[in-house]
Amino acid sequence: MRKYLIGSILLLLAMALVACGDKDESESTDEMGDPMGEQVDISDEEKVDADEVVAIVNDTEIIGSAYNTIYANLKVQSTQMGDEFDTEEVKEATLESLIDQELVRQEAESEGIEVSDEELDEEISMIKEQNEEGYETLLEQFQMTEDAFKDQLRIDLIRMEYADKKLDVDISDDDVKKKYDELKGEVEEEEELPEFDEVKDQIKQSMEQEELTLALDEKVEKLKETAKIERKI
Repeated sequence: MRKYLIGSILLLLAMALVACGDKDESESTDEMGDPMGEQVDISDEEKVDADEVVAIVNDTEIIGSAYNTIYANLKVQSTQMGDEFDTEEVKEATLESLIDQELVRQEAESEGIEVSDEELDEEISMIKEQNEEGYETLLEQFQMTEDAFKDQLRIDLIRMEYADKKLDVDISDDDVKKKYDELKGEVEEEEELPEFDEVKDQIKQSMEQEELTLALDEKVEKLKETAKIERKI
């Protein structure tokens, strides 16, 4: 399950916005179908009660509403990637994702990093102004309330700010050129890769995000060594 961007509402939102934009530009919406793919049902048996405590991390309780959001996230991603769905594997990945998120949130808080309600409301307003249809599609696809979306968005924004301020990655121009050459060797003959100068910034940004993700994973593993963690389900 590590191959999925666990808990990333921002990535999923971007997918929904792009998909809805493509749908609007299409001459036949029937051919497009659901912009986020087929609706994935989450049964009552798969959910936990919204107020049920699913884990305790350093005396902070994580409840079922957060679990249900991440579980739906992972199930949709797993289904859309065509992987064989394993309920127990997704349940375990969901719980571990929640624990990881809470550890980072606590660490960020200790460093004075937080996202205020005002900042969160501003972010939501910008999202709706950009493409409200994509936003509504995301809530429907993941069977998510707006409050649940806000809670997860706050966590994602905190993680991003923490990674940006506290984790160092160094991607050199040589690293970017090497990656470009690798990509160039992978494209089909009939395809054409843009010139290096046209895409080097995009490649560097992608590489930096990958390195930050790895660095954040390493940080979480270190935090787990001293954390008090109780898994309740």
